[in-house]
Amino acid sequence: FSSLVKMKLAHEHYYYPPTNRIGKGWSSISRAMHQLDAYYALTKLKYACEYINRKNVLNEEIPTISLLEEVQQIPGIEELLLFRLYQKMLKNLMDKNHENYTDLRDTILSHFKEVEKEDQFILFGLLLNLLMCFIKEGRKEYMEEFMQLLEKGGEHEVFFISGYFDVDFFVTIIDHASKLKRYEWARQFITKKKDQLEENKQESVVALSEALILYAEGNYRA
Repeated sequence: FSSLVKMKLAHEHYYYPPTNRIGKGWSSISRAMHQLDAYYALTKLKYACEYINRKNVLNEEIPTISLLEEVQQIPGIEELLLFRLYQKMLKNLMDKNHENYTDLRDTILSHFKEVEKEDQFILFGLLLNLLMCFIKEGRKEYMEEFMQLLEKGGEHEVFFISGYFDVDFFVTIIDHASKLKRYEWARQFITKKKDQLEENKQESVVALSEALILYAEGNYRA
């Protein structure tokens, strides 16, 4: 169960007597309080990651994030894997330290199958944006790393929303592969994965993807 589900269940069981599944004693409300803390802390970290992500990618000014330090000090919260992943992600997004990237990547890749699809999608997206920041700073050695992460996500269906391949990630994969001159790989990817797009988007996305490959090849008249 996600922390949100656990929090809702604990709330329902404690405050809705007809269910009568959990007693009304101290241990029950204590459990409900703990689940609420966990849900709030995780949600706070997710929003904080997105705040810093937008600042890094779009150069947007962001307000001070309130209670950020406090939620990271909730007793027992670090026992949650998802909390540790977002906490490490937040630190790396704030520091943008190249030396810490490998540890962040390895941590996420070793545990991503243990978290829900939604969090896989979010964590991979944040990791890719962090890499893009490095690349924009002139660290071209991360171009291949970016591609490898895209391949990993595509292979394990990380970039799926509601059962379909996300359009933005699909196009990003083709665009980046083309920039690396991996034209045949990109064409094979389209052939292999196009049916995983929503049916009403397949034609336009495939056309755009093929155009990106042709443009990268210098074939402007095809």
